Amino acid sequence: MKKIFLGLTVLASSLTFAQQFGVKAGLNLSDISNTSTAVDTKMKTGFYAGVTATFPITESYSIKPELVYNQMGAKTDLYDFGGIIGQVSTTTKLDYLSLPIMLQYNLPSNLYLEVGPEFSYMLSANQSLNTIITPSTNINMDYLNRFNVGAGVGAGLKINENLGINARYTFGLTGIGKDGNVTDYFLSNSKNNNLQVGLDFNF
Repeated sequence: MKKIFLGLTVLASSLTFAQQFGVKAGLNLSDISNTSTAVDTKMKTGFYAGVTATFPITESYSIKPELVYNQMGAKTDLYDFGGIIGQVSTTTKLDYLSLPIMLQYNLPSNLYLEVGPEFSYMLSANQSLNTIITPSTNINMDYLNRFNVGAGVGAGLKINENLGINARYTFGLTGIGKDGNVTDYFLSNSKNNNLQVGLDFNF
């Protein structure tokens, strides 16, 4: 038992000294997928920023949890309002606090691949109409799922010991709107999808 405890202590100590902390930021290109309506959604631009930690497991594999502020959502050109004012475009903004947990595989030449889940909590939901008069309204959060789960795949390049570039695509696995959502019909059966491109800076 003492040997096992000593071995675990040595392993924990080595991970503590080997871990690396950092910050990251970049561009989000997000979209909302919905197969139950005819709404044509388009990508919306936003940004992300957060903190990271890297824990080496072996020479080739690492675990990288992150805590990131994510601006997501989508644009659409189809919105009718019962024929009163016709079709206009809208911009839906969904802001999340996200916790991705990536498993990284380190390749030669400072390249790496990554895959893992992303757990998000919705901070705010807003929709604006892109017309001459552009009212902006908060979406009733009671009709939305505050928690969102996705699956991310990506790749990156370590430019030097501190700086790197990263690209990641996250597929939504859970729905944005709850059943019976009457706030916005195209959110009632939809999922987030998001492409991130940005920089990592490690200390």
